[in-house]
Amino acid sequence: MNSGVHRRNLGVGHLALHSGAYVMACRTEEHVPVDVLVIAEYYESGVVNTYRVWLRYELFRSRLSEAEFQASEANLVDFIKARGNTKPHLADLM
Repeated sequence: MNSGVHRRNLGVGHLALHSGAYVMACRTEEHVPVDVLVIAEYYESGVVNTYRVWLRYELFRSRLSEAEFQASEANLVDFIKARGNTKPHLADLM
């Protein structure tokens, strides 16, 4: 039963990577799936970066004061530092 979907057992449910997504989530031409944690780290980093862009956008729109912007940045840094042991990939974003 191969309908173009690669399924990987994660212990609780599964991860299905469909066609193009499967190709993008591969390390080599042999289609060896990337570790799911690597993908999660990539997206977590993206979320942090997107949040920071949104903060700056709100600052430019004058919906955040400079003090509110700085406080939000400081809260984000504190949030990342508090998770440093379990999310070391986010340390580069501080």
